Amino acid sequence: VKEIDNRGSHYWVARYWAEELASQEEEQRLKATFSSVADQLKEKEVAILSDMIECQGKSVDIGGYYHVDKAKADVAMNPSATFNGIITRLAEGPDARCGEHTDEAQKQDYTGCFCGKRTTPQVGMRRLVAIGSCWLARGSDCSCADTRRPPPTESAWRIAQRAEVDELLEKHWDFTRTGYTISIEDDELVQQAQMRVRNSSDGDPASAHVYGELTANGVRQLSGFLGLNEATEASFVDLGAGVGKAVVQIYLEYPRVRRVLGVELSPGRAKNGREVLEELRAGALPLLRRRALLGQALEEGMIADALTSAGEVEFVEGDMFQVDLRHATHVYMASTSWCPSMLRKLADKLLKEATNLQAAASLKRLPEGLPGFEEVDAQLQTSWTKRDPAGSRVYIYRPMQQCAAPK
Repeated sequence: VKEIDNRGSHYWVARYWAEELASQEEEQRLKATFSSVADQLKEKEVAILSDMIECQGKSVDIGGYYHVDKAKADVAMNPSATFNGIITRLAEGPDARCGEHTDEAQKQDYTGCFCGKRTTPQVGMRRLVAIGSCWLARGSDCSCADTRRPPPTESAWRIAQRAEVDELLEKHWDFTRTGYTISIEDDELVQQAQMRVRNSSDGDPASAHVYGELTANGVRQLSGFLGLNEATEASFVDLGAGVGKAVVQIYLEYPRVRRVLGVELSPGRAKNGREVLEELRAGALPLLRRRALLGQALEEGMIADALTSAGEVEFVEGDMFQVDLRHATHVYMASTSWCPSMLRKLADKLLKEATNLQAAASLKRLPEGLPGFEEVDAQLQTSWTKRDPAGSRVYIYRPMQQCAAPK
């Protein structure tokens, strides 16, 4: 069982969504109700947080939420009476009762398996635990059918964010927007690009019909290997980004990454990626990014910064050898079908342009490695290894540690 620091988590989540609901125009009754609630939460901030801090390391009962029928909960952007109740209950005043309620919580499955399937079509337990539950003190290091689950989540906002992102990926990248089908023209374009850099020893260029992608868990594993949670002012580049799923996921789940760029040569795949990104810009993307920034800021005690620095995400169609990589600090290469000459040329480009490179990952080993960088290999969950718990091999490159010269 892994402890989760719950200081202020209930308060800030409640206030955040109360203010969002107060600003919406679709339902005037909700708008009026939550305008008042948001004001109450703001006025009582010090008293509520002071009371809740006393419960650090314990569960926090602010209204008996665990007795409510879980299946009646709705998504956070359209809260049901259950979620509305948890917000308004907190706004009534500081009355957070501390206690060791682990047994009670387990009866209600609040320490259940976060990486399993949702228990309801709308949200399921993962989001309830993250957003509405009074029982945020303890998480679960559970065993799942999927042995390639991500590392245990450390904070409530990350659990919520991952549940939202999983649903978003499934919704917007449906069967009409996969990268598995490609036109003859796109295939020829990709092969021509390989022909420009390959030599006779590389063999025939691979077909662009060869396609695969990291699963959502695979992206989280990759991010851990690259150190995106510990990075500062990071700029992530996905070379061979396909339809852009990893690009959006990293932007939404890793607020320390200030810039995310996806590069894809295939016009059809790039078009799908750009279309989804534009849909999300007009929909959930800004809100989810702000929540990630706020969650990170709460962990670090730097709220003001979260409200002023949204970062940027971009998806472009083009040849990766023509893209400016001077800003890149972390690079992922979906290089399964790339020939050795391409990998050598790309390694040279990284060394010359990405002078602030902190980590790189490639699905194929760079033939001569990356001079000045140590190489280690790891495993990632991918679309083509779903039945293999070991996943697919990835090569990670990090700068070698330089020892100071003796004086």
